Amino acid sequence: MNALTKHMRSLLVYDTEHVRGERTLATALAQPEGLRLWKGYSFNPMTAVRFQYTVEDHQLKLSNITLPEEVSWVGFRVHAVGYNWDTLEGKLHSGGWHFEQQVNAGLSYGLPKVEAEYHNILYVLELQFFEEKEGAFLPVRTEEKGVWVVEYW
Repeated sequence: MNALTKHMRSLLVYDTEHVRGERTLATALAQPEGLRLWKGYSFNPMTAVRFQYTVEDHQLKLSNITLPEEVSWVGFRVHAVGYNWDTLEGKLHSGGWHFEQQVNAGLSYGLPKVEAEYHNILYVLELQFFEEKEGAFLPVRTEEKGVWVVEYW
């Protein structure tokens, strides 16, 4: 939590409309440089997976995915946080898990739809390693779970 707070505070310098002490993250993220530094933020730098991504036409496309050799299954899901900076209210929308064993060709997922009442939407990708046992997927190596900001509108 401290790393996230530190990162968000570092983005406040991109709010050039307000004086110091009154700057807002919403205004900072409206600036191209603030937004560029927000996208791709990793909530867990301990994760062992690396990848590239693009977002086009409400589709998240993952490519150049590298996983540890001993991992047999990986699960992905996308969360959307609809947020209203004026009222400081938000709502979390979580997509379902997608389990993949072959990631060499790249992957594509639709972004969850969010109610129009929110001015901004933060899309977050969650990745977890799994093993399959008797038809069920069990999480493994949970300390290496990855969570990244992939889009913000």
